[in-house]
Amino acid sequence: MIQPRNLARSANADWVMNEAGIATDFRVEGDTDENLLFTDASTDRVGIGTDTPAELFDVDGVARCTTLNIAGTNVTATAAELNASVAGLLATTAEINRAADVSARLIAAGAALTLTVAAHDGKTILLDTAAGSTVTLPAASGSGAKFTFKVSVTATTNSHIIKVANANDIIQGVIFALGDDATSLQGWEAGSTADTITFNRTTTGLAAVGHFVEIEDVKTNMFACHGIISQSGTEATPFSATV
Repeated sequence: MIQPRNLARSANADWVMNEAGIATDFRVEGDTDENLLFTDASTDRVGIGTDTPAELFDVDGVARCTTLNIAGTNVTATAAELNASVAGLLATTAEINRAADVSARLIAAGAALTLTVAAHDGKTILLDTAAGSTVTLPAASGSGAKFTFKVSVTATTNSHIIKVANANDIIQGVIFALGDDATSLQGWEAGSTADTITFNRTTTGLAAVGHFVEIEDVKTNMFACHGIISQSGTEATPFSATV
């Protein structure tokens, strides 16, 4: 039953539901759909075919429109063109959102950070702590996730460290290093059991601003990597097995 306080007539003769602005929902039933039209007053959302609209306007079913306008721009592609594009789309909604998200391309590692594919795939992880940053990779599963590590703060104590999450995962690849004379360049290849990369501020990497490593989850229990660093003293491999 519609209460008088919920129905009003405006000065220009329009009828207004919920003029009092209270959190009372409004629902219209159809022949087979009990939520043919649903307004959620508490969230200010409208649902078609749903009583839990997740956005301002939420349609649970097939919607038809003659013109689609997004942020002031009409979509001019035909339905056939859109269908052809979507048919070849293999990425999930979460993957598309993650790749398109430019709000947090740079992630500060701090003293310690454990990565996840959902939150860090495609991101640049900044090794940003003077006392050293330790970053733990997610378990390698062949997801294709890529992580870029760049030194943004030179470590003055301890080391910058990148390591795997478990005893089964390894890191394979090559890191190139510039020597003391700033002209010699050598490559360090990971051993078959390598699972940790350490920049110890001298022999295994100066942990200086600009040094970088890129790591990709290429298959179950294996990451591939490459990078460029500089070293001092009696240079040694930045790869080790510590996990």
